[in-house]
Amino acid sequence: HISPYEKKLMCGLIAREHLPSDGTLFSAEDSLLVKLRDKLEAGGRMILTLPNGYGPFEVTSFFEAMLFRIGIDAAAIYRSFTKSESSAENSVPSDGKCSLAISPHINFFSYGEICRLIGGNGLEITNYQPRTFLCGVGFDQILRGKLLTSWNSRLADSLPPWTISDWMFTIVENNFNSSGNSAVYKRNRYARFRRRINEKRWGLR
Repeated sequence: HISPYEKKLMCGLIAREHLPSDGTLFSAEDSLLVKLRDKLEAGGRMILTLPNGYGPFEVTSFFEAMLFRIGIDAAAIYRSFTKSESSAENSVPSDGKCSLAISPHINFFSYGEICRLIGGNGLEITNYQPRTFLCGVGFDQILRGKLLTSWNSRLADSLPPWTISDWMFTIVENNFNSSGNSAVYKRNRYARFRRRINEKRWGLR
């Protein structure tokens, strides 16, 4: 159940890349974005965050998954070389599973595609903000400390969206395009391949 959003409410959305099926995500009959749009009151806003399905984070995730399949746990190797292995950001639950093991990425969006889906579901992007350039296995262990993290953030601000690891959008209802057919997301061959790899990597297949 989705309650109406108050005027100017900022709502973070962080799970689209984890949703299990095309129909649940952006189908014409059951579009998550349309449902959220319809709950926005006048002047309401949403914050949409998601990873670049073709960015550095997903590239490192792919190689980590492929190495794992041949018996090399790259994530564990990198953690062994860091002194902050026990810190909150690198901690692993007692059952040994991280968040990706419970809900791995199975949808992969390009910048152009997510803009098309937003616009095609009666919404409009009012602000785009890159979140970080380099992240993922290896980068997370190397790019530590205030100097490197600040450099990584500043670099993201100067690069085109398709090179960034993840994005943040401020979205409002587009009153001129809030009816009619909704834009639909369908996984391409790359996305279907990556889904299989990630599910095998985390023992879900």
